[in-house]
Amino acid sequence: MRRYLLCKCCVCVLGVLFLLLCMGYPHREKVRDGCLIASGVVGQIQERADDSGQKQIILSLHSVSFCNGSFPIENKTAADTAKVRHADGILCYMAPGQETPDYGERVVIRGQAEDFRRRRNPGGFDADTYYGSLGLAFCLQKAELAGRGHDGSQIRQRLHLVRQYMLDVLDRVCGTDCGVMRAVLLGDKSYLPSEIKSQYQRGGISHILAISGLHISFLGMGLYRMLRRMLLPAVAAGSLAGGVLVSYLVMTNASPSARRAGTMFLLFLLADMTGRSCDRLTSLAVSAVILAMGNPLLLKQSGFLLSHGAILGLELLYPRLCRLWSGRLYRPFLGGLSVSFLTLPVLLTAFYEFPVYSLFWNLLVIPLMGVVMAMGVGALLAGMVFVPLGKLIFYPVHGILRLFQEGCALLEKLPGNLWRTGAPAWGQILMY
Repeated sequence: MRRYLLCKCCVCVLGVLFLLLCMGYPHREKVRDGCLIASGVVGQIQERADDSGQKQIILSLHSVSFCNGSFPIENKTAADTAKVRHADGILCYMAPGQETPDYGERVVIRGQAEDFRRRRNPGGFDADTYYGSLGLAFCLQKAELAGRGHDGSQIRQRLHLVRQYMLDVLDRVCGTDCGVMRAVLLGDKSYLPSEIKSQYQRGGISHILAISGLHISFLGMGLYRMLRRMLLPAVAAGSLAGGVLVSYLVMTNASPSARRAGTMFLLFLLADMTGRSCDRLTSLAVSAVILAMGNPLLLKQSGFLLSHGAILGLELLYPRLCRLWSGRLYRPFLGGLSVSFLTLPVLLTAFYEFPVYSLFWNLLVIPLMGVVMAMGVGALLAGMVFVPLGKLIFYPVHGILRLFQEGCALLEKLPGNLWRTGAPAWGQILMY
């Protein structure tokens, strides 16, 4: 019982945070549309093509302060409008021709303030909840850079430049599949074709496009074990592997699922370096508390719930299913079955449908993803030296990605592939 004491305490903390969330915490002040001048620190920089095909810069600012006198606020008196107010973060869609600031640099931005839209129809996208889970309160359209502090983070800026260089190499090496490989290796979905994204989703393999536990196992665990086999002490190997992993997560603007996997891996390293055992249930609960304490709205995000629910299914259901069906023939299906059982309510609440045959399709896709990542990294490294060599190494990956597309297209033609249920009610989820 004492072994799971920390896990139980973390579950209690999560329960309290969930109750506070249901009661309306944290409260976020809404703004009216209008001109706003804000100051904040650059946390993320994204690039994408707008409707006209031009490059658009999107900045995420944190530690934001702004003066309410610069734009209208609902239900505020004249005295309140002179106060300087604060927000956790804002999203800035920069106007064409604006220069790009550095990571960690404090900037002053001028633009048109807009609240994120709430869900207005059943099944619609709730942008307010989604961006709130990312720590963003509202957005600025047609934003212009009004001032720069020139005191950015040198480490983050260098990582950003390395990422941009890697993205350019992937574009030259991967050809038509560069959009998929950008998402798989570096977490950049700005050039991912929408038809491929929706096709992967209907086929139940959209998880391969996200930085998740597979990447952490491939990069972090692979590097750590290699260093240990080179007879490096646990502390040195763990520190080096942990540093590389954290740099990778920062460089790829880590999603909640990536942060979950990274936190669990760092706890494993800490346990191994101190000669202690690592319990996955406890490390899962600790990672959930760390992320939720930073932003309780993550408890509503499907990515957060799916990532933690998948590991919970493997820890709680998989051993029990193995005792029911002990044959080797059933073993490969039981892991996916455990994950599907536990994450089904989240999938139906988020997407209103479930790809029935994805359980069998993932038995082939997940092992092949290891090949895709290994050859993708090899092609990337080779492409930095000699682009034709990188193309040669990547050539088999074209066939694997084509197999993924053809497989998803075949599944769509099978009867009963998509089980459309709509969003389940809370009562149905509790009964399930």
